[in-house]
Amino acid sequence: MILPPGSNAVRKGSPTNTSERYLAQLAERAFLSLWSYSGIYRNQHGGHGGDGKEVCDLLVVFEDDILIFSDKNIEYQYHVDPKVAWRRWYKKALKDSANQTYGAERWIKKYPDRLFLDRRCVQPFPVPLPNPDRMQIHRIVVAHGVSEACRRALGGSGSLMIYPNLKGDDHLLLGEDHVVLMDGRLTIPSPARPFTIGQVDPERGFIHVLDDTTLDVLLRTLDTIKDFVEYLKRKERFITAGKLGGAAGEEDLLAFYLCNVGPDGWNDFVLPDGTNIIFLDEGHWLGHEQHPQRVAQRQANEISYDWDGLIERFNRNILNDTQYETTGRGVAHSERMVRFLAREPRTRRRLLTSIFLDLYSKIGTQPWKVRGLEPSGPGDPYYLLMVMRHLDAVPYERYRQTRRHFLEAYLQVLKVIYPDAKDIVGIATGLPGNENSEDLLYLDARYWTAEAQCEAEKLQRDTGFLTVVNRFEGRVTTFPDPMPINAPQPVRNRKGRDRNKLCYCGSGKKFKRCHG
Repeated sequence: MILPPGSNAVRKGSPTNTSERYLAQLAERAFLSLWSYSGIYRNQHGGHGGDGKEVCDLLVVFEDDILIFSDKNIEYQYHVDPKVAWRRWYKKALKDSANQTYGAERWIKKYPDRLFLDRRCVQPFPVPLPNPDRMQIHRIVVAHGVSEACRRALGGSGSLMIYPNLKGDDHLLLGEDHVVLMDGRLTIPSPARPFTIGQVDPERGFIHVLDDTTLDVLLRTLDTIKDFVEYLKRKERFITAGKLGGAAGEEDLLAFYLCNVGPDGWNDFVLPDGTNIIFLDEGHWLGHEQHPQRVAQRQANEISYDWDGLIERFNRNILNDTQYETTGRGVAHSERMVRFLAREPRTRRRLLTSIFLDLYSKIGTQPWKVRGLEPSGPGDPYYLLMVMRHLDAVPYERYRQTRRHFLEAYLQVLKVIYPDAKDIVGIATGLPGNENSEDLLYLDARYWTAEAQCEAEKLQRDTGFLTVVNRFEGRVTTFPDPMPINAPQPVRNRKGRDRNKLCYCGSGKKFKRCHG
């Protein structure tokens, strides 16, 4: 039975203008609805109720990472002197927005319990915030209104150029001279020019600046919270270390990042041997997007968005307080479980979805089928994925209860097989159809007792669950090898004699023994 909405339901605020609505849509697509909130307010006087003041335009909270967005749409004044127009736009769109992010950071650290989703300060911010000493703040300014002017003046994509040596009010010294005192007087020309940004206020903290062009590029390319935050962290570290001389735009910086891998296996800003600083010309992003492997990656990633859809179904029930047989209600209780799913980067979501597709295709006439997945890195959970068919003669309510009990038993038995497991996440679903649902269970195995171990071992003996385990090793690459131009497109299922033909990949095996 689906429970009706209760007092734990969350009512989100609405963006106030077109640009904020667009930012909210992009953010919910990338960071998902449980962690992304528009229009955050603070109560100056404490308690609930009152006339709140806006803290920021968008706030994303995920574990220890807090993303503070300030969105400004400032019209660029074409009719005035270009230097004057740039200074005016910079002060309103960038400097004022940066100040808003710094102010939001101060308030969040000092009064984390006085954030609200509405101006009347009735709906508290639902996601638990980390302790201030653990918070990792990412300040992001979204500056609209300048891309067309930039495109007219410089050509190209219309994104702002990046020159990290520009700091603070250096952005306003267009064509003027710096006077530097170093054992005397030295006058050098200012590097500032319109449509060029550096570090807005490095003494108060790094600001990531996105414009009309790069907002879309970043949030549609790095469209998971893990992928996006890793980019922000590594970009900030790269720039503040003085290793970037300049870049034609944020998108070219992103392309350089995506084409290099660091020693930890993640994309990173890796300089060529013997190089201490790099300048990135325009064209890196265009070349990256048109590369056959990037095209193959986009095609391979299509199935991974089913994982996003699964997370969002859980999120909607949490936000609307319509969960089925939950052990506790409210975002604070349930967010931790679904957070494991949202922590997965895009490539691993592709792998997880493919396991479900494999279960669907191989269940045959069996009543259920399961797969386990070991962690691929520190902090990752063990997964137990299950598909169970619903027999017509069994009432749906009874089927749901049985499926949930089976899933719970499998999680306990999985702990027997992997004694070192700390986090075990189980997901169960039925076969695709009109009436379907999902169960999500989490076992915190840190507090595993001798009594729990005996019970799990007995469960394994009585049920036969996971008594025979077949182990497989697989590898999913971020950039798959592109298919030959004339090769037929792969399909998920082919019946009849076509399955006995040679596989399109050129392996020499029959299709059913290879990509079938």
